[in-house]
Amino acid sequence: MAVFAIEMVYIPTSAFYLGDGTAVAIRGQFETGITNTPFLITSENALTVGGGSSGSLGNNNASGMDVAGVDDFNDATARSLPAAFPKGYAAFYIMKYEISQEQYVGFLNKLTQTQQTARTGIQMTLLGFQWFPSKQNPGWQSRATIKWASPFLISPHE
Repeated sequence: MAVFAIEMVYIPTSAFYLGDGTAVAIRGQFETGITNTPFLITSENALTVGGGSSGSLGNNNASGMDVAGVDDFNDATARSLPAAFPKGYAAFYIMKYEISQEQYVGFLNKLTQTQQTARTGIQMTLLGFQWFPSKQNPGWQSRATIKWASPFLISPHE
């Protein structure tokens, strides 16, 4: 038996603002309509994004953003964000700290093969997951990696 515990923080139901109201170095910040003022979230109800009206959530037409395509809303095109989409107004729990890759590997290796496949999308067999810190991955100096161990792998670098 193994126990995996994650410290959580409760975020109570509360209104909050999206956007910072800055007029310089704009990088697609959220705003109320096209006013460059922060947008107040006051419920989990459906809301309008884009379109430029005073009650809509704008994004400065994605100004200053390096986007590969077009956003699905802008000052001219409005969309509806449904009530079912969480907006962060309702109370929720969030991890106080993110889990490490090493912790996730430990968790994955305690699951059945079916459970592992459901979480990773990889049909796995044999040995299980291994975690390799950065110092063992010369090609990825700043990142650790998670790899599926296989009897066909001689080292984690192949």
